[in-house]
Amino acid sequence: MVDLFFGAASYGLTKLYFFAENLPVEFVGTKADLLAEMTFSLVWKVHVVSVTLLKVRIVRLVFQKRLLVL
Repeated sequence: MVDLFFGAASYGLTKLYFFAENLPVEFVGTKADLLAEMTFSLVWKVHVVSVTLLKVRIVRLVFQKRLLVL
């Protein structure tokens, strides 16, 4: 009974140390993934906005040319 108790206690401590050592690594990995995702999202938004603005400018130019031709 005592051996089982200490065995379980030492297993629990081993698991705790393993968790404590891996937690920062997982946190850094998760943070890096989040940063990469945010950067990609920002680049995608800038791209979409620039393409949208370009389309608006093209539409305005076409509309102005049609008015000039008429």
